[in-house]
Amino acid sequence: MSRIKITKVTDIKKLLSEIISCKYLHIEYHAVSDDGIIEISNFLNMNTSLKELYINVNKICDAGVEAISNLLIKNTSLTHLNLLYNKISSNGATSISNALIKNTSLAYLNLDGNSIYESGATSISNSLIKNTSLTHLDLGYNKISKNGATSISNSLIKNTSLTYLDLRLNSIYYNGATSISNSLIKNTSLTHLDLAANSILNNGATSISNSLIKNTSLTHLNLGYNTISSNGATSISNSLIKNTSLTHLDLGCNKIFDSGATSISNALIKNTSLTQLDLGYNKISKNGAISISNSLIKNTSLTCLNLINFNNIINDEILELMKHQLNTNANNDTCIKKRNNFLSWLPMKLLYKIDI
Repeated sequence: MSRIKITKVTDIKKLLSEIISCKYLHIEYHAVSDDGIIEISNFLNMNTSLKELYINVNKICDAGVEAISNLLIKNTSLTHLNLLYNKISSNGATSISNALIKNTSLAYLNLDGNSIYESGATSISNSLIKNTSLTHLDLGYNKISKNGATSISNSLIKNTSLTYLDLRLNSIYYNGATSISNSLIKNTSLTHLDLAANSILNNGATSISNSLIKNTSLTHLNLGYNTISSNGATSISNSLIKNTSLTHLDLGCNKIFDSGATSISNALIKNTSLTQLDLGYNKISKNGAISISNSLIKNTSLTCLNLINFNNIINDEILELMKHQLNTNANNDTCIKKRNNFLSWLPMKLLYKIDI
């Protein structure tokens, strides 16, 4: 049997013999504790073909993680490990980091929603300096704080394999964002970075913006929910003028207002790489929307735009203006669709064929 997905907790004992030969094992949402995962790990030690182990949303603590870590040291086939939303502390993170130093196959690791704190993040960061296989790391919602972010940033300077890093909801603040930005100047492998909901404020946004001027690898950046105002948006817009790699930028749920939208629009006139832009829920009114629409005359790369707001400020007049601006731009294969009197998140293609 190549794929096993546990549908009942009672299935575990029945399927232990089949676990030895499976390639994909998913045990999710079953309140599996340390004892259960230790028993499963013992059987998995005999498995030489396992590729995916998903044991997210259970009750695995440090003892269970230690068993999984021991498995990682010996196993050479596992590429995906998902431990999202368990009860892993800094000690468990240390066990995993020790395994990562020796493991050469794991490419995907998800520790989102645990409690590894800054000490656990430091342990993981130490392993990243030596590990060369991991490409995707999710540490979101782990309370790593600014110090944990600093440790991660130090490892990013030396690591050359990681391409995806999720640090959202970690209270890294602007200090942590500044550390991350310093590493982005030297890092050449990271393509996806999620710093959403970290209260990085304008100072953090400015630091990240400065790194974007020199960074040439990052393509996806999420700075949503960070209390960034118009000043932070201006810094980001300045970097967009010079940056040629970023394709996806999320600034949703900040406070950039019309002045920030105007700064972004000025950048869009010169930027040729950005394809997806989220400015939703930023208290942008009619004037800001008009600025964005005017930039669409010259912009030739943007294909997705979100300007949805709490208030109904994007009316038919604005929609028609955007339609006109897009049609004026002969090189722009972009469109905007009306949905409940909002501009909503959508793929935008061939506007002139869509009846708004």
